[in-house]
Formats: sequence, structure tokens, C-alpha cells
Amino acid sequence: MKATFQIWRSEPGGAGAFKSYTTEISEGMVVLDAVHKIQAEQAPDMACRWNCKAGKCGSCSAEINGKPRLMCMSRLNSLDLDQPVAVLMVAVLHFVGDHDDPFGAVARIRDRLASGSHLVLSHASAEGRPEAAARHRELYSRTPTPMTMRSRDEIARFFDGFDLIDPGLVWLPLWRPEDPSAAAEQPERTTGFAGVGRCR
Repeated sequence: MKATFQIWRSEPGGAGAFKSYTTEISEGMVVLDAVHKIQAEQAPDMACRWNCKAGKCGSCSAEINGKPRLMCMSRLNSLDLDQPVAVLMVAVLHFVGDHDDPFGAVARIRDRLASGSHLVLSHASAEGRPEAAARHRELYSRTPTPMTMRSRDEIARFFDGFDLIDPGLVWLPLWRPEDPSAAAEQPERTTGFAGVGRCR
């Protein structure tokens, strides 16, 4: 699963601002693990102080969701889900076959979310360019992660319990493009849909 963290980045002279970083997280990770991952993969210039990683030295203390905590002792699954969060499932669910019940998995996540949380999702589809989609499926069938393309109606089921944000579930280039005129030209060429839903 991916998660987005807002981390305060100081600047010379005492100024600074929050910057967003999205990274893969897994069960059992603590906040310090996620910060180290972001540091290694996206922000090598970010300073992160720690020593024992056992809750003894206190060097990794930080304000997490408005509360002073130790990053090495704050498991990601213990964070306050009573507050709205964003769940990113971008180019993920078409690698989850029907036998693994992806709709049930998303529903279980939805049921733990606070009202006002958001689901960000993109998903491959055979609609629009079935020939290209067939080539993609054949390619991924030779890998450990075969692709399960779904129709727009099937993808819309992932948003059960969410209110879709304008422009809804649309071809990838049509979701709030920087250049609407360019995006409107053969949007189905991306063979995928995207949408953002707000949890009720």
C-alpha cells in the first residue's frame, strides 16, 4: 500500500514548509522506517536524527499528527484513523486478481477510514483499445504479477461508499489535465481510468 506523508522541511534562516512524499508502506513498519525510505529514495538531503531505534535515546522524537512521539515507536497501523487520510491505489489493483477479492479488500480499508478521507485510484482497462490491452495482458502473463483489466463499471465498484469528485471516473488524461485540449484527443490511448472519491 502507498501512503503520503507531509514532512516539515526547514530552510536557511528558519523558514520552511511542509512537503508531501508518497511511498510504499507495509505491515509492521514504524514512522521512522517510512522516513528512512523517503530519505533513501526521494530526499537524500533530508536530515533525520536517530540512534538506538528502541525507544531509549529519544533522539527520533517528532511531532506526529500534532502529538509529540518517538518515530521508532510509532507503528503506522497505530496512527489516528479518526482523522481523514488519503489512500493511494494508483496502478495497483489491476495486479490483484479476482480470486484475491480486490473489491472486498478496498471495502475493508474504506470501513476503517474517517469520513472525509479520500481514495485515489487508477486502473487498467481493455475498453477503448482492446488490441493494446491484449498485448499488455500477454506481456504481464509472463511475470509473477499478471494483469487483470476491468471494465469502467467494474472499476466504479471500488468507489462504493465514496462520492466521486469531479470529473468522476474518466480516462486517465481527462482527470484534471493541465492542457484540456491536448487531453481530449484520443484519451482512451492510455487504456486506463482514474478517479478520486471522498469517503462518506
